[in-house]
Amino acid sequence: MPKSNGNTAAGGKKNNNIFIQILLKIIPNWVTPNLLSILRLAMIPAIAVCLTLGYYAATLVLFISAALLDTLDGTLARARNQISDWGLILDPLADKLLIIALVSFLLLIYPFKLLIIYVLVFDLFIILISVLQIGQPGIKIKPANIWGKSKMLAQVIGLSLALLWLAYPAIPLLYASALIIWLSLALQIKSAVSYL
Repeated sequence: MPKSNGNTAAGGKKNNNIFIQILLKIIPNWVTPNLLSILRLAMIPAIAVCLTLGYYAATLVLFISAALLDTLDGTLARARNQISDWGLILDPLADKLLIIALVSFLLLIYPFKLLIIYVLVFDLFIILISVLQIGQPGIKIKPANIWGKSKMLAQVIGLSLALLWLAYPAIPLLYASALIIWLSLALQIKSAVSYL
């Protein structure tokens, strides 16, 4: 995996973003993007336990923390020039498994079941296609595009609102969550089509 001196972004250009420069100084070199992805995978059982026990506020905190780690690992990978094929597999896998774990639980209690089924089926389909492509000759692993990143952001917001609704039941939270989850589904379809 290529290493950087901490002051340059991928491609060797000096990084002038003050936020990224601070991040590079406070995060030790042994904390790699792939390690953060593995940490997100390790958070999934804790999220599942909190959901099962009905600790929805705790689930929300863990879920948002996992989403922030997702942002951090991508930023770190680009800033330190540590983008790898393994990372291009591990990062979206952690995203998908996190979403699948959450929507599988929501399927049991969320009023808009058909919406949750669509999200679940589409994410499982994307995982299946990705697994079938791994190791195929001539197929290059592609990083997430703007549509995929927008989809993930919309999913995080929509599912966070759904968890907030579970913790503090209020009809506006429920409908806002459904609306944003529908938006995430549309973005997911657009993202998938853009790869064809």
